[in-house]
Amino acid sequence: MNRQQLLHFASRYVAWINKKTSDEATLSKLMSRDISIPIEYPGATPTYDGSVKFMEDLHAGTHDINFKIIDTCVDELHCSVTVITRAVGTHSGFSLGTNCTDGSREWLGVTATGNKFDVKSFMMMKVRHLSIVMI
Repeated sequence: MNRQQLLHFASRYVAWINKKTSDEATLSKLMSRDISIPIEYPGATPTYDGSVKFMEDLHAGTHDINFKIIDTCVDELHCSVTVITRAVGTHSGFSLGTNCTDGSREWLGVTATGNKFDVKSFMMMKVRHLSIVMI
């Protein structure tokens, strides 16, 4: 894939993340059901369905969250793109449920504070056969 195609995938993925209601139909056109997530996010199941659920929970906990791409790094040889994002929003509450056993419930399950946040983060993804195969 060329640089523009990889950047297009990254932009579409960030747009999906920003949707207030998880749109699984759109995600299914972007991400492989056999997605590999080698670095697990606390409280999230490292699967396709886990990604959908985590985004639903994220929007429940930060009702106005918005990610904006501020920089990118593209590796055409390995079909990967890394995006640096700025995420802004308000902490309105977050619940992972009682089945969370890795300690993250305390960290992410904080009662709503109403505090605003403005943070930078990054996402790396690999694309194969017109689908994100690793994040």
